[in-house]
Parts: sequence; structure tokens; C-alpha cells
Amino acid sequence: MNRKRKLSASVDGSLHKNEKSKYFQNQEHSQGTSRVKTESKYSKQTEKIVSKKLGSEFFCQTGLELSRSLLGKKIVTMWNGSRLSGIIVETEAYMGDGCAVLIRSLQPIEGQEQMMIHRCQKRKETSKPLQENELCNGPSKMCQALEITKDNSNCENLASSSFIWIEDGHSLSDTEIVTSRRVGIESAGEEATTKLWRFYLQGSPYVSVRDKLEVND
Repeated sequence: MNRKRKLSASVDGSLHKNEKSKYFQNQEHSQGTSRVKTESKYSKQTEKIVSKKLGSEFFCQTGLELSRSLLGKKIVTMWNGSRLSGIIVETEAYMGDGCAVLIRSLQPIEGQEQMMIHRCQKRKETSKPLQENELCNGPSKMCQALEITKDNSNCENLASSSFIWIEDGHSLSDTEIVTSRRVGIESAGEEATTKLWRFYLQGSPYVSVRDKLEVND
């Protein structure tokens, strides 16, 4: 694996710096609570409150189960007293002695202007302007946008941290989740590269890499 910054959550909810799509719309924020109207081809439009922090019991799942369960949930960081957040639209599972889930991509929900500032700090002045779907479409980009660093997040517990946590969101049906091979692990050998341990929201423009042939469970 490359050595770029990545955010992964172990199955107990702690973070390790080892180095859901178009239907999430019409956000209305009030006193730290986000009301999100959702619309998809699988369900009619409804309004849900997505402000509940997920506790340690949510993370008591296998790596593969957690990878799927995180889709549609919201990751939040606090930056200078303000919330930066996004809906998780892409994850990868890593199974073995130390199981972990890599959060690969988000759909930005809160603090997009500040995310843009964070992302542009390390870009060349001659680079073309970033689009919103480019703010968090990859693990390193996501960490830059949400100001997640090794110093402020390493070994933080997502169930109890006051800086970074996961909020409840939407449970996706199997037909909305694409199962695919993981990205950028060619050097790990053929067996690792053939496992379908990457999961993402079908049709989302915020995903880092979309398969030409999408595979649904």
C-alpha cells in the first residue's frame, strides 16, 4: 500500500493513521443538527435527522460488515469550533490479524468552503479549480479536506472522541451498494487483489473510482 495519508477505523471504533449519492440533498442545518431530504429510485422522498453519534456497539461487527454499514453514515470533524462533515460513500475492508475499514470517499455536507481552503493549500496555483465532487474523492483528499492528521486523530476512538466521530444516517439496501476490488494494492499479491472487499454507493459522483462493470450483491 502507498504511504499517503489514509483514515481507517478498526472494528472497535479506534482510528489508525497507517500510512452514500445524488439522493442526499437539500440539507438544512440547525444547532449542529442536520436535516437531510433523501430521494432515490428505491424509495420516495423522506426527511430524516442525522445527528445521533454512533456508539461503540455500532463498531462491534466484522470488518466486512462494518464496511457496508458505514455507507450512508456521516463522518464529522470539528475545526476551529465548526463542523466539517460528509456522507460516507466508499469504503474498503482489510481483514487479518488487525481488521480495519478504510473510508475512501465522502459526499461533502457541511463546511464545503473550509474544505476547499484546506484542499487548495497544497495545490499548485496553476491547477484547475476543484469541483465539489473532488473535495473528498479519495482517502488522502478526504483527510486534507477534513483536516485529519496523524497528530490529531491517531488512535482516537470514534465512539467517544470530541474531534472526530460517526453520526447515524441512512441504511442502504443491497441494490444500492456496489461490491468491487480494492484500489492500489497490486503489490499485495493476486489473492489480495481479487477479493471484492471495496463497497460504494451505486451511481455516486463522489466515489474515487467507479468500475466499468459494477457488481451488486
